[in-house]
Amino acid sequence: MKKKFSFKGLKHSEESKRKISTTRKQLFLNKKIKSGFFKGHKINKNRQFSKETKSLLSKKRKEYIKNGHPIWNKGKHLSKKHKQNLSITHKKRVKAFLKALLKRPTSLELKLKRIILKNRLPFRYVGDGSFIINRMNPDFIHKNKKIAIEIRNTMVCKHLAKLSFTSYKRKRIYMFKKIKWKCLVFSEKDLKLQNKIINKIRKVDSQNRIKN
Repeated sequence: MKKKFSFKGLKHSEESKRKISTTRKQLFLNKKIKSGFFKGHKINKNRQFSKETKSLLSKKRKEYIKNGHPIWNKGKHLSKKHKQNLSITHKKRVKAFLKALLKRPTSLELKLKRIILKNRLPFRYVGDGSFIINRMNPDFIHKNKKIAIEIRNTMVCKHLAKLSFTSYKRKRIYMFKKIKWKCLVFSEKDLKLQNKIINKIRKVDSQNRIKN
């Protein structure tokens, strides 16, 4: 049986490396290959990375997530057409985002409203602007007591209020406390734990007196 020729363990000379590099660049310029691909076949397929390489890739990935943009694109120049397309796409996303914010009740408010109605909690929806107190419009208020409930999306807090959800929650509770109101603030993550929300609302309801 004929043995297959393998390049494994073969070391190229500096001149050989230079020729391979020149050939690859020329093939790429002629659009015969893509960067990192040979006619659809991925280079380095099934490649085993060392622990050091894996650690470096993990570090870059974490930095990418933290900064919110790919660090390997730093210094990359985009064409005018590409920039225009990015601008149009961004404007469409912002428009859709603002349109969703203006819609009342929001999807999160509807979910919380269903929980309140299903469990017969003594709260009514006022997030449509029907109730304003000290220039604040909570999403729900107690029918007889000075208790307000707000439900906020963590991304909305980050991009519009420029605050983390924790900071936003602390700020809203303080603002309502100044006018002698109790405020509960939930996020979309809290909706996954319905029993926790219900117990918290009932606990606050039982601890507060009937308002005068």
